[in-house]
Amino acid sequence: MATTKIKAAAKTRAAEIRAQLEAAEAEAAEFDKRVKEGLKTAGEARSQLVEELYELFRIEAETKIRHDGEGNVKKTAEGRPQRYKVDPKEEDRTAKLKAKLEELLTKAERNAAVPQGVHGS
Repeated sequence: MATTKIKAAAKTRAAEIRAQLEAAEAEAAEFDKRVKEGLKTAGEARSQLVEELYELFRIEAETKIRHDGEGNVKKTAEGRPQRYKVDPKEEDRTAKLKAKLEELLTKAERNAAVPQGVHGS
């Protein structure tokens, strides 16, 4: 009888976990849908905002100098070294931006929790 209760509890827990997973997957799908829609309709405005945030937080695109097959530095028409983006999809750069924003929010929440007239860090 105890084994039956354990099996029933395990099935119930598995169903709860499955429901949580399905809810998380639905939420992720909705987020992905909003991102795709945003690319179609608000792409330029969003890109401008992100570029402004990169500048505000001084988050530069990481680049490296381009070399030819023999290890010589390739030059532009103006004679400067050619550079290329290390992270062309900007996944690392946007992760840095997100981390900065989360850091700011955490600090703001911490400061909001401090009563008026009390100073701390």
